[in-house]
Amino acid sequence: MKISAISKKYGVSKDTLYFYISKGLLIPRINGKQYIADETFERDLQMILRFRDWGFQLNEIHSALSIIRKNSPGEEHEARHILSGILMQRSETISNEINDLEAKLVEIKKYTEELRAEDKNSKGNANKKMGVPLSMVSMLRCPQCGGNLNFSNSDMSQTQIMNADINCSCGYKAKIRDGILLTPNQNQSKYDQPDISKVIYSDVPDFLTSLYQKSYYWMEKCLQDILNQGSVVMESHLNTYFYLQYEMDLLEKNNCRLILVDKYPEILSMYKSALEMTGADVEVLFIADDGTDIPLSQGVIDVFVDFFGSNEHQFFNDSVLIEKLAQYMAPISYVVGTYFSIPSGKQSIKSMKHFYPEASSDNFNLAIFRDDIKKAGFLGIMSEEIGETTETGEDYRCLGFVDDDEKIRLDSFLLKKGPTGIGRDHV
Repeated sequence: MKISAISKKYGVSKDTLYFYISKGLLIPRINGKQYIADETFERDLQMILRFRDWGFQLNEIHSALSIIRKNSPGEEHEARHILSGILMQRSETISNEINDLEAKLVEIKKYTEELRAEDKNSKGNANKKMGVPLSMVSMLRCPQCGGNLNFSNSDMSQTQIMNADINCSCGYKAKIRDGILLTPNQNQSKYDQPDISKVIYSDVPDFLTSLYQKSYYWMEKCLQDILNQGSVVMESHLNTYFYLQYEMDLLEKNNCRLILVDKYPEILSMYKSALEMTGADVEVLFIADDGTDIPLSQGVIDVFVDFFGSNEHQFFNDSVLIEKLAQYMAPISYVVGTYFSIPSGKQSIKSMKHFYPEASSDNFNLAIFRDDIKKAGFLGIMSEEIGETTETGEDYRCLGFVDDDEKIRLDSFLLKKGPTGIGRDHV
């Protein structure tokens, strides 16, 4: 029988059969230049397929075939005796594996129930609603004229405002709905959309996720050093990533007040519900605004968290995020963040401009970013290259536009605004 006929009969590819032949597991007869599969060939193939299904490695199967081949006619019982012993050992191994798997199955089911119980308990504790904290109302100012804002039709408690209409004598109007301050400056770009289902997160490759985690730890060390009791901390562009959700314990410990800004009210609502679910004991001001002219007083922010925010800003603006927000930073304040750059990224930047026609050509350029920091009046205290990778996923919103031959690099940084000689100055 030809090899092609054996392939069809046993459902084994010809390439696999030739591989077995090359390794000596199968030994065909040869007629001229053609392999011929006889009864012995089929017997050996049947044995290979059986032993393979039972979990034997190819070298073990080869040894078993050799046992048969080494026994002369009339001594087949010796081969059968040896093979029986080998199969008994394999049987014991499989039994042990089954017992081990059954024990693991019990542990998995137990842990699953623990997770479900924890989830049920956390939902049961989600009774604290977050609104605009009254203690933070004094930080609000009209972004058009800088004047005081007036509140009417308010639904409020002793500590927060859940609903209200806001106006200024200059004509500026905003509102608070379900605890979120909604400005009239909402998203206008057709090249972006809210990631409610967290598709961006799910597409992040494993190695890139590990780099993110390393940057989280680096930034956390900085926050531990620079946060003071009562610090006002701000993070923007949550539709891309929300770093501070992992630092709520640290914020609580320092009695910090938090300002969260994003262009999409639905993104803020999603994270607001998540923070309510955890019972986080932090005062949070949620502001929905697509821009950098936000209704805040100048000089109120002590720490700004810029995790990918500068990059995200330049997808839709030809300006520098940190420079635009500098007016809201306190006289002595800090920026801690992570910046993504593409050192040799001509093709990647071209692809970026395809998906984001409004993007700045300076986006993902570390040298220009550093120059912009200096122009904005910030001193670079320290920075560290976290790592680089070519694995960026397929979704262009999750850096999928980066060319396969071009690496993306992550650098974390700590910046300071204010006089030198105070705090952790650059050395």
